[in-house]
Amino acid sequence: MTLITDHRVAPTPMVDPFGRMVSYLRVSVTDRCDFRCVYCMSEDMNFLPKQDLLTLEELDRLCSVFIDKGVKKLRITGGEPLVRRDIMKLFKSLSRRLGGPLEELTLTTNGSQLESLLARCGELGPHGRKVGSTCGRSCGWGLRGCRRRLRYRHVA
Repeated sequence: MTLITDHRVAPTPMVDPFGRMVSYLRVSVTDRCDFRCVYCMSEDMNFLPKQDLLTLEELDRLCSVFIDKGVKKLRITGGEPLVRRDIMKLFKSLSRRLGGPLEELTLTTNGSQLESLLARCGELGPHGRKVGSTCGRSCGWGLRGCRRRLRYRHVA
């Protein structure tokens, strides 16, 4: 038997059951959050054990496979993704694909950790990044009304 090692076959693009090309993927990196908004978390939330979560390296490999299969827009979400330890390593690794097959790398956040994120955005390279804040707009109550616990006084 002869192995062909130099021949690369382009991955087959993903198509959903309706015949649409899959080019957008949301990846939840944690179920934990520093807020307890009433619309997304119960008061007595049971979190996954940390050992059951994919490592950042596994998430990077998984996302890379999806990018190779035609995903052009990738959204990192959670819980609150910025509470995941060393999450910037994943952003930095994935941002290397921007300007190539990956057109957009976005983050959904409640904004509580934005100051630390913005200070490190330069590490992500020259390509554009988008940061969207969802809490306070997702429900009609505003930020103070949707949160069960107000831990950050500087967020209004």
